[in-house]
Amino acid sequence: MLRVDDETWAAYGEACEAKGISRAADMRMHIKREIAAHRRRQRENA
Repeated sequence: MLRVDDETWAAYGEACEAKGISRAADMRMHIKREIAAHRRRQRENA
């Protein structure tokens, strides 16, 4: 569960709508990018 204040959530919704994507899809993409970056860093430091 993720808690975000109403003002931030609404502004995020507007930003995502402008990109033509849902907030959920945007969050999933962000999470996947973070995981990929983390895995790259792990390989570089191995």
